[in-house]
This record gives sequence, structure tokens and C-alpha cells, in this order.
Amino acid sequence: MSFQLQLFGPVSLHLDGAIEHNVRRKSLALLAYLITEDRSLARDHLADLFWPDLPLNKAKRNLSWSLSNLAAHLPTCLHITSQRVRYVGHADLVVDTVQAGAWLHQHELQVQRQALDVMHGPFMDGFTLNGLAELETWHLAQQEIWRRRQQQQRLFVQVIDGLCAAYEDETAVVYALRWVQIFPWDEEAHRAVMSCLAASGRPDLALDHFAECRRILRAEVDLDPSPETESLYREIQAQQAAATGAQQAPPHLPSFLTPLIGRDGELDRLTRRLKAPNYRLVALVGAGGSGKTRLAVAAAEKLRADFGDYAASCVWAEEGEALSRQLNDPETLSRHLVLKGRALCALGRYAAAPPYLRETVDLTVRLGVKMHILFSLYALVRGILDGPTPRPMADIVLWPKLVQLAAHVAQNPFTLPSTAQRAQTLLARLLTAAPDAVSYVETGQNCSLEEAVQVGYQVIEFLKE
Repeated sequence: MSFQLQLFGPVSLHLDGAIEHNVRRKSLALLAYLITEDRSLARDHLADLFWPDLPLNKAKRNLSWSLSNLAAHLPTCLHITSQRVRYVGHADLVVDTVQAGAWLHQHELQVQRQALDVMHGPFMDGFTLNGLAELETWHLAQQEIWRRRQQQQRLFVQVIDGLCAAYEDETAVVYALRWVQIFPWDEEAHRAVMSCLAASGRPDLALDHFAECRRILRAEVDLDPSPETESLYREIQAQQAAATGAQQAPPHLPSFLTPLIGRDGELDRLTRRLKAPNYRLVALVGAGGSGKTRLAVAAAEKLRADFGDYAASCVWAEEGEALSRQLNDPETLSRHLVLKGRALCALGRYAAAPPYLRETVDLTVRLGVKMHILFSLYALVRGILDGPTPRPMADIVLWPKLVQLAAHVAQNPFTLPSTAQRAQTLLARLLTAAPDAVSYVETGQNCSLEEAVQVGYQVIEFLKE
């Protein structure tokens, strides 16, 4: 048997996925209090807290009954003595507040999303504690504590930024709307909704939300939107006006809720190197959360004038593997760097680096340049086919090569999951249009990296004609 206690949103205890109805509401409130306090509590205190209108001896009898009710379902979750009670956990009991507390300080996007998903509503939302003034005060305090924890950890900002960086704008909109629901007076939350809606290709809804933001702010805090929010509104207005009458292309660059601050020097060096003819590849490698993606996107935005809408393909900045002496096999380490960092790592003084690190860099450059070319070619193919004026797939000569390229990218071990999914989607479209080209799927899966790059060049040359 497995139990799950849900304290965010409506309180409920689930047994093997079904709601357990044999535990009284006051027993659930008692369990929630013991779990949240996480300390040994006197029985007299609990009896007075939950049954303040009864004489102490009757209140203690009621407490004993409630403890027996809990112990019957969760026999090892409480340590009970004649004087004190403490929650000690249960191997088969999962508590959402305990999960959220463990996940709040993690930096991985998936864990942060899990924390927000668990905290889907206020603490013990709608749970009535009529006549229990002290317990009501505790209840309201816990709701405020959890709201502040979400705000202080800036979970919504980090999750939405991560989703936008992965081009998951639709999912980002969902989290932004939840942010507004929990913190309706927070303008940053409203700007997140507007930015995510605009990035997902719905600027009209983004502009509509500005009116909703103004209404909510006036109702909640009697203020008008700030200049920053009004500036975002005008920016989205201008983008919508520029796109009027033309099919809007999918966004090439992710949007972020926070400005880039204090990175002017790095941004300048990065853009100069990307524009220099002797640099074929520049990649950013660093610890998770150090701002690689944010810096890369800022560089791509600056390079639009030089490279057009495909500036994004010039910059790779995914999560990097830390250079560690534990990974002292150059080939293994270089593959980690290419897979996670896309790909060249700046070691500072190359000549002074240990031999295995110098060899790692050499291998990484050779492998990374090939991978970079392959994915850049694939990005260009997708952009040409799915751009504002899509290229018709009517030439039978082109289909097999497109199938081969998409199949190789979809199965390449260095392909990020989001790119592999896009490649699979493109492959399905191509095979629907040209089912006879199915034999080239296996050709693409089995061809070498060099062969795939050459196919990519051939496709680009064909599409340029």
C-alpha cells in the first residue's frame, strides 16, 4: 500500500491513488500540523489547540482517538508517548510539502518544475477550522510562508526562463498564468505572461493581458502599470504591427524575463569572435545557472544584422560538464563537452594546461566543429522549409536527402532531446509527402557524421537554387 498526503490545494489522503475517506478531517489537520512543525509536541498542547472549548481531560481523550485513527492507517508515522507526539515519517507515505521543501533549493529545471507542480494551490486551501482561532492563525501563517518561499527562490522566473530557452513557450505560458494567479499584484508575473504569449505567436492575447494587468493592479494596490510594463506593451504592439499581413515565423530566439547585467565585456568579446573569419566555432561551457544561455541569446540578438534570422545557429550554450580530473580520458571528456557544451572550452592558458586537457580540447574542436556544422545545416533546412515563405517540397530529388539528414539528426547521440523531437516531426512530414523515401531513413541512421554533413551541404545548395 502507498499513501499520498496532499496539503497543497484541498487536503486529501490517497491510498493507492484513491481518496481515503476513513480518516477524519480533524485527524488530517492534526497530521498536517505534526508534519509541518516537525518536532516533538506535548499532548496537552495539541489537545488545547484542537479542542480549546473542552475540559483538558476530554480534549485529551479526543486527541487519543484521533491519534488512534491515524495510527490505524499509518502505523509507523507517529512516535507517541504518554506525554508527547512527533511525526517520524512513513516508508509508504509521500507528503507534498516535504517533497516541495526538498526541491525548492535545487537548480535543475526539471526539479524546479516538479516543485511548482506540487505547489499547485495554497497550503490546505479551503480547509475550515471553525472556532479554532489559534489553529486558523497557524494555517494562514503557513500559507504566507509557502507563498514567500516560492517568491524568494524566484522559482517561476527560473522555470519560465528555462522553458523559453528550450522553446517551450506554450508550457511557459501555463506557468506564467499560475504565477499571476498566486501573486496577482506582482507586475513581473504579468510581464511574464505577456512575453510568453508574444513568444508563442499570440501577441493579440499578450496585448489583451496588459488590460487585465491594469485592471488587477488598480483593484489590488490602486496603481497603474509601471513604465517597464508599458514599454513591453508598446514593444509587442510594434512587433504585431510589423507582422501584419504576413505569416509570423516561429521565434528563433528564446525570450527572458530578466535583463543581461554586468556582462558587457563578455558579450563584446563573444560577438567579435563570432564575426571574425578565423573563428569557425565558439561555445560557452560552464556550471549550470551561470548564464551561458542568457549570454548566447544576447550575442545572437546583436548578430541579427550580420547573420539575419539564423544568428541563433551561431551560438550554442547548453549545460556544460565540469572539467574534472576524474574524467581523465580525453575522448570521453571531449564527448561530454560536445554533447553538453557544444563544444569548445576556454581553458585560459592552453599551453599551461595538463596534457590530457590539451588533448581533450583538440578532440573537442575536431568533433565539435563537425557537430556544429551538422546542426547549423539542419537548422537552416528547417528554417527554409518552415519560414515565412515555406519552400514547397515538390521535387522528388530533394526528398531522399532531406529524409537522410533528418533521420541522422534524430538518432545522433549528440542531439539534444528538443532537436531530436523536431527532427522526428520533420521526418514524419517528409515520409507522409514521399513514402517511397522510407529506405533513406536507415541510410541516414547508419551514415557517418562526415557523410551527414555532406548531405546537409547538398540540401542547402539545392534549396538555394
